[in-house]
Amino acid sequence: MMKHFLLLTTFGLFCITFLLQGCATQALGVNESIPHVYASTVCTVAPPGTNPDQEGLCSEVRLELPEYPKAPWLNDLLADALIEPFFSEFETSTLPEKIAYPKRVDRLAASFKEETVSYTGKLTQTGQTQHWAQFAFESYLLSSGAAHGIPSLSMVVVDTSTHTLQSLSSILVSEDKMLLLSERLKEAYRVWLKRSTSLNDAEINQWAEHNYDGSRLPNETFPVAQNWQFSSGGLSFVYGTYAIAPYSFGFPKLDVPKSELQDIIRADILNAIPE
Repeated sequence: MMKHFLLLTTFGLFCITFLLQGCATQALGVNESIPHVYASTVCTVAPPGTNPDQEGLCSEVRLELPEYPKAPWLNDLLADALIEPFFSEFETSTLPEKIAYPKRVDRLAASFKEETVSYTGKLTQTGQTQHWAQFAFESYLLSSGAAHGIPSLSMVVVDTSTHTLQSLSSILVSEDKMLLLSERLKEAYRVWLKRSTSLNDAEINQWAEHNYDGSRLPNETFPVAQNWQFSSGGLSFVYGTYAIAPYSFGFPKLDVPKSELQDIIRADILNAIPE
């Protein structure tokens, strides 16, 4: 369970529907999809002499994943981004280059078989800006006996001209710009706190400098969310639960305007930002 929790936390997963504003969906080779639901259940069988109560415990996976018949490369790319991170590099390297969704979902359910969990997910295309297609993957992982599940959302940006995923590191001018982006996000965080909470200025400053629970040391930089997408007038960065605010605050979305991203983000990305 811990392996999957860490993966979900690192990957920045969250459970609300995130619809970007101002990103017009245009016709392209990836805008025709067929909805599919893939489900797989793996049940344990108690060995002889063990507690019979353990028999019949099942782990279930149910994923709503659209398929793109005119862009099969996109199916593979999205599956690689959303399902394969659950497996180790060694396990993934032993697979054929292309593996169909049903088999991927079966593998995912099998990976949970000793944990008795329910994992649900839904992939939605949220928009398109020029030749960048944007997706949101909502998911929820619930383990037997847990007080509550782990809600999650993974935002994915795909360059449809090169058939590649656009990670945060790939859109930076250079890796050393990460520190400057951290400062921009800290200021955006202050704006978000002022708009979304009733904190006073002193409390906002405390949260921005040391996190809401005081866990960030003075020499630590403000965390940079790896989940990004285009938004109206800039880029949006979405954080997971507990990352920069208590669970009850949901999933903070920090908006950084285009003017604050000059010399940080690649020029072609900035030029594609909708006004």
